[in-house]
Amino acid sequence: MKVENVETDVLKANPRSTIGKGAARSLRRSGFIPCIVYGENKDVTMVSVSSKSSAALCARGDFFSRVVKLEIGDHSSIAVLPKDVQRHPVSGVPLHMDFQIVSKSHKIKLRVPVEFINADKSPAIKLGGVLNVVMPFVELLCPPLSIPQKFEIDLTGAGFGASFAVKDIAIPEGCSLSHAVHEDSVLANIVQPQRGGIEETAAVEAGAAATTPGTK
Repeated sequence: MKVENVETDVLKANPRSTIGKGAARSLRRSGFIPCIVYGENKDVTMVSVSSKSSAALCARGDFFSRVVKLEIGDHSSIAVLPKDVQRHPVSGVPLHMDFQIVSKSHKIKLRVPVEFINADKSPAIKLGGVLNVVMPFVELLCPPLSIPQKFEIDLTGAGFGASFAVKDIAIPEGCSLSHAVHEDSVLANIVQPQRGGIEETAAVEAGAAATTPGTK
């Protein structure tokens, strides 16, 4: 099954030396928000980022599992993972962000969504079958630069009783299943519709055929 890898986002940041509520309000008025960067046994670094850029980043569904390339000033560039966001209680816009520095050897536990595609090409679903999704995501341990964006399972040709398990997806190199997930765990299966569903579908198809010119 297909796996899509995450592209690293780039977020430009500016060093800052002022702290306190007054300094934070001043930053926000100028279109920026205060942030801190920590980790890897290094001193905490204070930076500011564009409010617009941070809002766009936070709007992503995979925000906390997405590695960001933070470019500080003109010379420094580090890989970080968003760890916390303080938001305005009414508008929800970001007011402050925390980033943790990550290294290539660091593994992150995260949930990768599973997307089922080409349902319109499944004979069973065409006849009223239902895709019963048991696990909409798979929990992995991944290096920060090898995080998959999603897994895709193709339903083309899938009939009644078709079942898809964790072992049917390709785990990226360097990643592994978390202890909470087993390779035989079922992601989804296709079940028959309630009694009468197939008969009703057949009747509709027969009626359509009867009204089609040239059909015997």
